Amino acid sequence: MIWSVWMVLPWFASVAWAETTTPYQVEGPARVLAGDILDIEDQRPYRNPRFDAQVRVHVRGVDAPEPSQTCIVEEKRWWFCGTAAQQALSQWINNRPVLCTALATTEQDRTFGVCRVGQEDLATWLVAHGWALADPKTGERYLPLEEKAKKDRVGIWKSRFEPPWEFRKQSETLYDWGKSEE
Repeated sequence: MIWSVWMVLPWFASVAWAETTTPYQVEGPARVLAGDILDIEDQRPYRNPRFDAQVRVHVRGVDAPEPSQTCIVEEKRWWFCGTAAQQALSQWINNRPVLCTALATTEQDRTFGVCRVGQEDLATWLVAHGWALADPKTGERYLPLEEKAKKDRVGIWKSRFEPPWEFRKQSETLYDWGKSEE
């Protein structure tokens, strides 16, 4: 039988798609970009060369305040709670290697994954210490930790704040200069 490109092409396409949707791991030093976003420099000697050495990972299951987000303490005092969440995570990681298993990539090319430092899950740490909220869509398992952090008034729970997803929605409306009214 003679194989033509047209017979093999669909098979190659399905293999390439399957490989890009399969979970993969990255491990190495992390730069904290926001309370729930990391750039990981993959330094494993056996890493897959198909993937970039530096991977941006959004911690799955949680949503931390945006770096520009503020929270209100008392009536008129505010603080940069988003920056505080970013700094708290960075200090906790403290140059230790981070291992992330990338689970999903969105249409916007955002990679979501489960990340660990040693044996501790980043999402668990963030929510337990009050630096992130359980994501309404994917973070149900973190709700008990969120309730405890809220009760203990730790992290952002010591102030009033807008949930990060609401803050982003409002920011998109305020700064959406490029779109015209229809």
